[in-house]
Amino acid sequence: PISAYELSDTLTKIRQNLDYENQWLTSMKKIRGAYYNSRQILKREFLNHLILGQMMHQGIAKKMKEMDIRLSGNYFTVFSRSSFQDNKDLALFAILNVAEEVLSQSGNGVVFQDKESRTVVILGADGPRELDFKSLEYCRHIKQNIDTFLKLDVVLGVGEFTEAITALDKAYQSAGDVLEYRFLSKAREIYFAKDFRNVRGEKNIDMKDWISRITLAVKKNDRDCIGSELSAFINDL
Repeated sequence: PISAYELSDTLTKIRQNLDYENQWLTSMKKIRGAYYNSRQILKREFLNHLILGQMMHQGIAKKMKEMDIRLSGNYFTVFSRSSFQDNKDLALFAILNVAEEVLSQSGNGVVFQDKESRTVVILGADGPRELDFKSLEYCRHIKQNIDTFLKLDVVLGVGEFTEAITALDKAYQSAGDVLEYRFLSKAREIYFAKDFRNVRGEKNIDMKDWISRITLAVKKNDRDCIGSELSAFINDL
């Protein structure tokens, strides 16, 4: 028979073992959490280097495999977004999550935030027609979900299509450039860079200058001034 002392000693050792295991599990959870957060930061940094043209071609495939980024095809493009509302942290995070949820059904795209915390999407496809269809479809779904659940006024720009991942910087740049036209039509929600290719290619138009001029006219609340600036802008196009 076991004595009361031996039973107490055994139970104490069991409790110590359980405490140690609980501490170990807690530590492992913290380590996994830190690793996940670090991995997300590294992934975002890598993708930002990619869209800014700061990655050598030889290292891209290896990095994408390490970061578990699924992006394949012969053609690629970049979406970017613009909002007329204040860029609150919660809203920026919510937009990112909506885009991630929509793109999770694709299996051939990645969502992240750029250096200015704007949601960016890179999408791949086998051909330009497929990429054109997918881009419009996902933009519509993203826009619809943001409108329904977040009640935010968001405009999306789709960059030029490229046949090389190393040229995503041009797609990213054109996605941002085409959003400069958003003030021309409040009804328009999705802008494709290819639709403005001739406009952007024929003349070197300073969109920021025109935006400033038209915005100033609106602030003055002068109808004649607004009409004059808009007419001058259309003529410049």
